[in-house]
Amino acid sequence: MLKIDRIALADCFTPHELVNEIFKQCQGLSLPIPLLEIAKQCGIVGFIPYQLKGKPEGVLYADNFKDEAVILYRTHTNNSGRERYSIAHELGHHLLPHHTMTRIYGPEHQSLENEAFKFAKLLMLPKHLLLKELSDKTPDLRLFKIISDNAQMSFSATVNRCCDLLSNAVPMMIIHSKDNVCRYVWSNWSAKEFESYLLTSKKQTLPKKYASGLLSNMSNFFTDISHSSTAVWFDDHSNNSLSHVWEQTYYQENGYMCTMLTLVSNSEVDPKEGLLVK
Repeated sequence: MLKIDRIALADCFTPHELVNEIFKQCQGLSLPIPLLEIAKQCGIVGFIPYQLKGKPEGVLYADNFKDEAVILYRTHTNNSGRERYSIAHELGHHLLPHHTMTRIYGPEHQSLENEAFKFAKLLMLPKHLLLKELSDKTPDLRLFKIISDNAQMSFSATVNRCCDLLSNAVPMMIIHSKDNVCRYVWSNWSAKEFESYLLTSKKQTLPKKYASGLLSNMSNFFTDISHSSTAVWFDDHSNNSLSHVWEQTYYQENGYMCTMLTLVSNSEVDPKEGLLVK
C-alpha cells in the first residue's frame, strides 16, 4: 500500500516538483500509475462519474483548506484513459497550493489549467518509465499504442508525450485529424523550425496525395513507416533543410487518424538508420 507524506508535498509549488516528490516517496512504480491510490493518499475522498455532454471533463470540489476533496469526471465509453487524465488533472488542482477554488474559476483560469494539464502528463506518462520503453527502438505508432495501453492513457496524450521525449533523437510532427481534416499539429522542439513550412494546419484538409492517405476507409489499422516526398507536406522553402520525410498513419475509429512525420535533415547520411532511438 502506498503512503504519501502530504506535509512534504505542501513544499512543492510546481507540477515538476510535485510529481518528483510523489515518485520519490513511491519508488518502484510502474505503468499503469496507480492514480486512484495516489489520489486517496492525497485527500481525495470520492470519485463521481457523470455523463453530461460537453465541458468540463472534470470538476474538483474541496473544502477551504483543501484537506479533503471530491473529483467529478465525465465518463468515456471504451476510453478510460481520458477519464484517468481528467482525474489526474483535478488532482493537480488539489495539490498545487496556489490553485484555490476562487483562482481556478477566476481570471487566472487558463494559466492554472495549463499547470494542471502538465501535472497530469508528468504523473501519468513519466519520463523515466517511457524512455525505458522507447530506448533502442524505432519510433513507431504501433509502439506508442502499446505504451498507451500499458499506461491506461489515451493514445493522443501518449503519442504527443512520446513525441516530446524523442526530441533529442529525431525531429517529429504528429498530425491529428478527423475525416481528413487536420484537428491540430503537435511538434517536438527539434521540429519547431519546420513548422512554418508545413502545408497542413488546423481545420485544413490533409494532402490528397500522400502514401498513408490511400486507406482512409480503414479502422484500427497501422500503415508501415514509408518514405514520403517532402513536397507532399512542406513548401519549397524547406528543400534546403529537409532531405527525407518518413511517414506513418494510424487509422483509428469514426474517421479519426494520427499521422507521424519523422524528419531527416540534409546533414543526415543514413536517414533510415537515424530513426533508431539510442
